[in-house]
Amino acid sequence: MTSYQWVIFLTFLSSYTIRTAVTCFALELIISNYGSERLGSAYSMAAVITVSAVVLMSVASKRYPAIMRFLFLHGILALVAATCLVIENPAIQAQLAFFCIVGFGLLIYFSNWSVALAYISPFESKRLFPWMGMAAQIGVFCGSILAMLSNLGFPKEYYFPAWFFIECGVIALALSLTRTEESK
Repeated sequence: MTSYQWVIFLTFLSSYTIRTAVTCFALELIISNYGSERLGSAYSMAAVITVSAVVLMSVASKRYPAIMRFLFLHGILALVAATCLVIENPAIQAQLAFFCIVGFGLLIYFSNWSVALAYISPFESKRLFPWMGMAAQIGVFCGSILAMLSNLGFPKEYYFPAWFFIECGVIALALSLTRTEESK
């Protein structure tokens, strides 16, 4: 694989890792702050966010390239992660994290594949798309392990900083793709 293809692979891996870990962590926060009886309404609100965001990104896809939509999405995720670091109210942190990561979860999937489609030629796609799918699955597995570590004593106050730093890393990887595009 070329360097930009490795960048896409690492982007898939890291974005799916943190998405899975923060989804589990946010779910635990919602349950501990509001009780399991509020899960239905929380998922309903997240679904409204998902549908609204998908419509907005579909409209944006006609105007902005995949990499710009990707950067915008992960910029929002990094901003929400930073907000969760600043706000110390667990109930607000729970809502922000849950609605953001569950609401935008489908967009993470779409934007990753849109970037892969934009940067990997049709001739290479048959060979490389399985690698990207493998990176996504490894990311989900790593995110699950990261989420389970809280049961083994991993401090829960590390999830928001990890989320923020990994989102910044994903943005840096995506920015390196724009530099690779300019050098072609």
